[in-house]
Amino acid sequence: PGIKWRGSAASAEQPVFAVATTVGAEPAPRPLADFALTDQDGRRVRLREQAGKVVLVNFVTTECTTICVQVTRELRGLQQALGDRMGREVLFFSVSLDPAHDTPAALRGFARRHDVDFSGWAFLSGSAGELEAARQAFGALAWKVPRGSGHNAYDLEHTTVTYLVDRQGVVRKKIPPGLLTLGGLHDIETILVSSR
Repeated sequence: PGIKWRGSAASAEQPVFAVATTVGAEPAPRPLADFALTDQDGRRVRLREQAGKVVLVNFVTTECTTICVQVTRELRGLQQALGDRMGREVLFFSVSLDPAHDTPAALRGFARRHDVDFSGWAFLSGSAGELEAARQAFGALAWKVPRGSGHNAYDLEHTTVTYLVDRQGVVRKKIPPGLLTLGGLHDIETILVSSR
C-alpha cells in the first residue's frame, strides 16, 4: 500500500516507483465483523458474545506439522502463564482454514496430540462459508498448494500471526510466531490493566 509502479519505462530523471503519502489521521479502529463457528465439542461460538474479554485468534489446519504446531505450543505456554485468567478474562480461538479435513473431532484430536487444555481455548470449525467469513474478518490469507494428484491432495499456506483482540472486539496487535508466550503475555496484561 502506498507504492505505485509506473506504467511505462522511467526516464533517468523519473524514479521507478512513487510513494504516496496520506494527509490526515488514520481511521479509528473498528470492531471486527461478527462470525459464528462450532467448537471441538459441537457447541456454537459467536465472536460478539465474547465482548468484555481479550481474545487471541490464530488460524490452523489439523494436517499442518510445522507452524501450526509451533503456534499451538506457544499458546499453550501463554495459557499456563495466564493461569486462572484463562476463560475468565482471556480466551483463545484456533480457527480452522480447511473445512474438508477439520471437523470438530479432527480439531479435538489435533489439540489433544499437542496437550492442549481446553479451559478458555476453543478449536473452531464450520462450513466453507463460515470459515471464509471468519478469515475475512481478520484479513487473513490462505491458499491451497497442490501435492500430488487427487481432489483433497493439497497443503494450505496461510497467515501465521496471532491476532490480539481487545475487550471491545478491536484487533490491537498481530503477534508473529516466536513472540507469543512472552510478548503475548505482556500485551494481554497491558490491555487488561488499561481497560479496568
